[in-house]
Amino acid sequence: MKFSQEKTVFKGVSIFPPIRRDLAIVVDKNVPFNSLVSVIWQSSLIKKADLFDEFENEKIGKGKKSLAFRLVFQSFDRTLRAEEVEQDIKKILDKLSKEFGAKLRDI
Repeated sequence: MKFSQEKTVFKGVSIFPPIRRDLAIVVDKNVPFNSLVSVIWQSSLIKKADLFDEFENEKIGKGKKSLAFRLVFQSFDRTLRAEEVEQDIKKILDKLSKEFGAKLRDI
């Protein structure tokens, strides 16, 4: 009976297409995953952020790890332009760099 009184709230689905980007960064091994994700989620255009790869190797650096995220950007009121998404990614990278010393993985 208790559950029958709870209201279910449904969110609408955007009619505008998503833009997907993969982002691989290198950080110290001791940087918590949750801290990185919380910075990524600060973007108002992000609708989904999934970790799909974690990698450690001497080429990346001793005491470092590479984390690869699949990001989905989407708006409910317009079609996003690629330039907007690229600017947003740059802001995310700048903030990750300042807070955690993260660098874009280039290998």
